[in-house]
Amino acid sequence: MLDLAGGTGDLAVGLARTLGVEVVVLDATPQMLRRVSAHPLVSVREGVAEAIPFPADHFDALLCSDAFHHFRDQDASVREMARVVRPGGGVLVLEMNPRGVFSPIRPLERLLKEPASFMAPTELETYFAARGIAGTSTAQRGFSYSFLGTVAA
Repeated sequence: MLDLAGGTGDLAVGLARTLGVEVVVLDATPQMLRRVSAHPLVSVREGVAEAIPFPADHFDALLCSDAFHHFRDQDASVREMARVVRPGGGVLVLEMNPRGVFSPIRPLERLLKEPASFMAPTELETYFAARGIAGTSTAQRGFSYSFLGTVAA
């Protein structure tokens, strides 16, 4: 499994412990990767979502938690997700819904020079489907939602 933009790897280590799966944490920030806890099933790799440094069909699944809205080139990122996850493999994206109470966060992130490219759940579903990853979104607690998709064969 690939933990894309996985930061300190907390989710990756939790998945490795709970599910017994190998997880690669990919992040663009070396300082974050240095904080990943040692675990025999977890490895780290520096890189960006727009050019994932792995061959096609390398992973069975991919997780991207609270990061997709930060990607500067979302088109390239989704194409890369579809490329590195095998056909029929899963893609789980955890994001914040930009509607309602959460809407003031977008201008704040832009002040910090972040892309703040948030999408509502149905927008994300359409966006991913057009790029070969069909799935559905489910509201989570608070202002977040999950998108669970499958890479087209």
